[in-house]
Amino acid sequence: MNEKPVVFVAFEEQDNLGVGYLASILMEEGFPVRIVDFRVGAEAIRVQLRQLDPLVVGFSIIFQHYIDQFRDLIEFLRSDGFSCHFAAGGHYPSLRFRDLLDLIPELDSVVLFEGELTFLELVRALAAGQEWRGLRGLAYKKMGAP
Repeated sequence: MNEKPVVFVAFEEQDNLGVGYLASILMEEGFPVRIVDFRVGAEAIRVQLRQLDPLVVGFSIIFQHYIDQFRDLIEFLRSDGFSCHFAAGGHYPSLRFRDLLDLIPELDSVVLFEGELTFLELVRALAAGQEWRGLRGLAYKKMGAP
């Protein structure tokens, strides 16, 4: 099993059940998981991600009015050299994935709708070094176009 953790950057003001479901499924499969509250700020998130060296970072964008802050965070992390897979999920990303991929081109993929099994398949593929494009339930850019 891959030792690199899966890290979720999520809004944790209220229970984020979606991230909880994703985390429990991944842990049941033997993947280490960490959840970072996105409100701690970009620098604190950067430090934590440097320490964790994640396989994938999942950004839980459950509130549309935080999209600009998530965009800024993701741009900051990419500009700081993070090259692991960045995925987003949540209501808005599921419904407006083309808009999100245009707004945040640094994202590798968007997990659509109820993503527990899709995200597990994505993590399995990444851990095994296998191709992840083409998995059902994922949106991503194809040759520059979402």
